[in-house]
Amino acid sequence: MTGKTTPFHISALRLIQGDPAFACLRSRCLTQALHHIDKAGAVVPAKALVKFRPRPRKPSLAFASPVCDSLHRTADCLELEMADSSAKTPWHLWLVGTVAVLFNAIGVFDFVMNQVQGADYLVSAGMTPEQVAHYRQMPGWMMVVWAVGVFGAFLASVLLLLRRQPAFPVFVLSLAAFLVSLLYSYVLTNGGALMGLQGAVTSAVIAGLLVLFSVYARSMSLRGILR
Repeated sequence: MTGKTTPFHISALRLIQGDPAFACLRSRCLTQALHHIDKAGAVVPAKALVKFRPRPRKPSLAFASPVCDSLHRTADCLELEMADSSAKTPWHLWLVGTVAVLFNAIGVFDFVMNQVQGADYLVSAGMTPEQVAHYRQMPGWMMVVWAVGVFGAFLASVLLLLRRQPAFPVFVLSLAAFLVSLLYSYVLTNGGALMGLQGAVTSAVIAGLLVLFSVYARSMSLRGILR
């Protein structure tokens, strides 16, 4: 028998050397031994031919640099990863976050001035006596809802700039509070009629922006930008 000796033949030879049926192979040459491998009874188990496979390497962190891909991660490596993470932050997050902070800061200022100066601030804002009376007669629970709405929106805007995941649920909470305030003004009282078209447009703009901010924060969270 001629031909190249393969790992298959060598593995099979090692198996049949321990088999009593092939005891004579111990004194025969390699060519004679390989001749018996082709017999019908000489079947090599598949598990004997399985080659060693190296263990797959675990993937490193998303922002890990090759220098830091080790078991012992130093402070310098963590700083490199944080810098890499900041570099991947989309430019529009800073734009949307800044607009959100400035816009919702107006609501916080309006609430604080209403609590500090009362009717004088509302009159200086151009409200009629009927509109001022509507705001001054709000029940305590409605003032809490108002505070949750304005401060929640401002806090969510700051969290968005800081790239924190709670930005989305806080935006949703603020939106829910604002919708409750609309329910109070347009259903439970005649505040909607008192505020007129200008009040309706303002409310629509606020609600629309809160929805957009919430959707945007949710999108950034799903993309892993918010952590």
